[in-house]
Formats: sequence, structure tokens, C-alpha cells
Amino acid sequence: MPVVKKIVSCLSCMLLFVVVCNPSGTVVGSEKVFPAMAKRILFLGDSITHAGDYIALIETQLRLHGHDCVLINLGLPSETCSGLSEPEHPFPRPNVQTRIDAALKKTHPDVVVVCYGMNDGIYYPFSDERFQAYQVGMKQIITKVKAAGAKLVLMTPPAFDPLPMEQQGTLLPIGAKEYSWKAIYEDYDSVMARYAKWIRQQRDKVDRVIDLHTVVSNYVTSKRKTNPRFTMSPDGVHMNHEGHTVIADAVLKAWGVGPETEPDNSLVALVERRQKIMHAAWLSEVGHQRPGMKSGLPIEEADKLSAEIEKQIAARVLRHQDASESAYEDVYRCHFPASGLPGELELFVDFDLWLPPGVEQIRGVIVHQHGCGPGASNAGLTAVCDLHWRELAKKWDCALIGSSYEGRAGSDCRLWCDPRKGSGDRFLQALTEFADQTGHLELRDVPWCLWGHSGGGFWASLMQTIHPDRIVAIWLQSGTAFGYWAKGDVVAPSMKSSIYEVPVMACPGAKEQNHEKFHRAWDGLHAMKAAYRLEDAPFGIAPDPRTGHELSLIHI
Repeated sequence: MPVVKKIVSCLSCMLLFVVVCNPSGTVVGSEKVFPAMAKRILFLGDSITHAGDYIALIETQLRLHGHDCVLINLGLPSETCSGLSEPEHPFPRPNVQTRIDAALKKTHPDVVVVCYGMNDGIYYPFSDERFQAYQVGMKQIITKVKAAGAKLVLMTPPAFDPLPMEQQGTLLPIGAKEYSWKAIYEDYDSVMARYAKWIRQQRDKVDRVIDLHTVVSNYVTSKRKTNPRFTMSPDGVHMNHEGHTVIADAVLKAWGVGPETEPDNSLVALVERRQKIMHAAWLSEVGHQRPGMKSGLPIEEADKLSAEIEKQIAARVLRHQDASESAYEDVYRCHFPASGLPGELELFVDFDLWLPPGVEQIRGVIVHQHGCGPGASNAGLTAVCDLHWRELAKKWDCALIGSSYEGRAGSDCRLWCDPRKGSGDRFLQALTEFADQTGHLELRDVPWCLWGHSGGGFWASLMQTIHPDRIVAIWLQSGTAFGYWAKGDVVAPSMKSSIYEVPVMACPGAKEQNHEKFHRAWDGLHAMKAAYRLEDAPFGIAPDPRTGHELSLIHI
């Protein structure tokens, strides 16, 4: 059809010109609210802190509000501050007093956040002796943190929820011979209430007190007005994600951080991943007496891995900030989480779409596909904001689409750059979602013009073999899968005759030719040209004499 031929001709030529913390609510007067201004915040606590969900949620919000402080999780399962342990416990409970000196010395915190009590009552009825041991332990923590020159935030133990264990018939009444973590005193929350009350009374001795017991108790009570069986603690003690969210919200409110910003799932996932890596590393670095804990990475190695994840976190924080800027108000977005199902994409991905102002009928879709690695994924976050690309799309009444695949450090790029592993299906899903968002239902059916750099070229060359009837032109910038499927490194696609009807322009960097690593792009594109021309395919190649594998503005 004439329109398609015109798009093929014009886009093939025009592609030659294409390149590839508001702290709102965190200040009072001229000073940031404590402790958000701290650079290093250390968390000490038991299994609730060890789980780390609430810490990751706090960090996410701090980052979205412009704070770049480091949150260090040294929570340890089974731990107390009192040194007490019930007879039925499989091993003596670890005591934070044995490691707090090392923790303070090695982490150098500006602020320490402490939450103990749930294990310190050892799940028995209240006793003055156990209560005194708890008080002594907390006072020791206060003394040591102050001596280290750090500020201190005390959190009360959260509420114990008897309902789940009551339903299981595992609670014990007053007068039982022995109690334990798996056979808890039925009114154990009254013990936690006494411990929480005493913590609240320490406000004049520390820098801040946060009452988690009241917050959690009130939340559960309100939920049970409509759902009498509601719980956030399946075993009465350990919180699910909703419970950790309640804790995080209470902490953020106490710190004056807000209003909260709804983060995308990918940002939370990245923060959680980094937290888990560093948590395990710090536990091993500081040392502890809790048996059965898996060793973490050496702290230096963990820091390197954390730094790679941080690049992605920073990019996603900027994405949130960009979304509030008027310059990005015209960008449509959709997010697809990672999937664990066979054949579906194992990584999360974001798609962005830009439409020329006032366009009535979309004639095609121009796809700007980034390459491999965290840096390339981060660059994909702003792909549709490039003015050169926008002008190209505007000239031909085309939609402009960019993507950002999860650049997980150490992951195989082929998890996404081979579209047969789920990224091709995600692209089609994005087109459908954008059609619904914009009201331009033609997005589901219009032809595509694909541009891909490196791994993006790998992706585009395979998309050509899957959807040749949808593609009107392809630009392969230093990347193709051809050499890999020709050598059997990836499964060779079925080569329909229509594949060879799609115009392709290849542009490797001339400096790739003899490069130790990137010669594969040079060799692959030249081999692809030779093979495709044997089939009379409209395949051109134009090496850039000035570049290697990097991108530059290309002129004719």
C-alpha cells in the first residue's frame, strides 16, 4: 500500500539523523526533620527488623523525597536485648549486647533505630524479673549509642495478635508450666503493652520514641470492624507485608517525611534487593551468635553489587521526579512486573509512549530500543523525551515508544533481548494498553519501524523474523542476533520469505572491527548483510568511521 511504502522510504532516510528531590514535607523552617538529614541510619532489632520490609519501604520514600541516606539493617532473628531465653527455644537466644559495640564501630551510624521487646518477654506472662532485665538491656543500648556519638530512636514492640494462634489452638492460659514462641501465653499482648508503655516513658532520654504498639493495635482493631478474622501476623508475631507497611508509615510520619509518594513496583523491588544483599553482608561483617544464618558476601563485594543496583534506583527515582515535571506530562507509561511463569518475561519492564501534539490518526510506531546493561536500561527511561526522535515521529504522524528493561546486575541480557523469552509479548501488551490509554485504537494494528542499539539490535533482528508483516523498516545500530543463531548460540528462527522484504540498515562502529569484545557486532552485521542479500533483501550497511560500540549523532 502507498502509505506503507512512503513510510518505509522516508523512515529509512530520516533515521540517519537520529541519536541515539523535592524534599516536600521534610523541612521545618530551614532545617530538615530528624532523622531524615542523617547520612547513615542503623537499624537493630529482632526477626521483624531482620525481615526488612519496613526498612526498604522507608528507604524508598526517603529517596523519593530527596534524601540519600544509607539505611543499614542489622536485625537478627530470635534476638533479645535482655539476654533471656525460654527453656523450649532450640538454642539460647542471641543477645544484642554481644555485638552492639562491633555494630557501632563498623557501621559508623549518625542515627540508630532500635526495636526490641517481642522476644524479651519470652512469651510468658508478665514478671518483674523479666521486665527488669528488659529495662537493663535497653538502658545499656541507650548508654552505648550515646557514647558512640549517634542519635537514638526507640520503637516500642509491635502488638502481639493472639487471633491466629487462638484459631489454631496453640495459646496457653495463665498457670501453664512452660511457654515458648510456639506455645504463647494467651494474653501476651498485655505484656507487650507494659513494655511499650515503659519505652514511651524514655522520651526525655533519647532523641525520639515511636509507638508501634498503639499504631499496629489500632490498625488491626479498625480492620476487624468489617472483617473479624483480619490479621497481619499469621503466627501472631511476624508481620506480613501489610504489617510492615503500617510500621513504615508510622516511622515516616514520626520523622516528618511526607506526603508519601506511590512508588512503582520496580523501584521497591530494587531497594529490597539491595537491602537483602547488604543486610546479609553486614551481619557477617559485624558477627553474631545466632546459629543457622547463611553467610553474606564480603562487605567489599556486596558494596560493588549494591553500587550497580544503586544506578538503577537513582534512575527510577529520577523517573518519578520527571513524571511531576510539565515537560513529561505528555508521556504515557505502562509497567509490567517480572513473571515467574514459563515463557513469560523474567524481568520487569517499563514502556513509554509519546504522541505528536494534535495527531488525529497514528500512521506507525517508531521504537527506540536500548541495549544491554543497567546504564542502557537507565537511558531507556528518557528515550521518548529526546527532541530529535520526537521531531522524526512528528514529521510522519507516528507514535514514539521507548522501553526500560530491568538491568539486573549479573543477569543475562538475553532474558529480554531475545523476544521469544517474553519481551516480544510484553511489547504487544504495551501497544494494547497504550491504545486504551490514548484512545488511538489503531496502535494495535499500525506498522512498526524498529531501531535498536547493541542488545536492542539483537532484539530487533529477531522481531523481524517473528513479525515481518508488521515491520516497515529496521535500523540495527551495532547489534544483531544473526551471528549468534548462525553459530547455534541461540535457537535459529524460522526464516519466512517475507522476512527478506523488510528494509534494513546496519550501522556498526568502524572501531568495533578489531575490538576484543565488540567485533561480534561488526562480524554479525556483515555476515547478516551477505546472507540477506543472497535472498535479494533490501539490506544496507554504513559503518560509522568515528565510533566503536558507543553511540554518536550520525550525519549524512
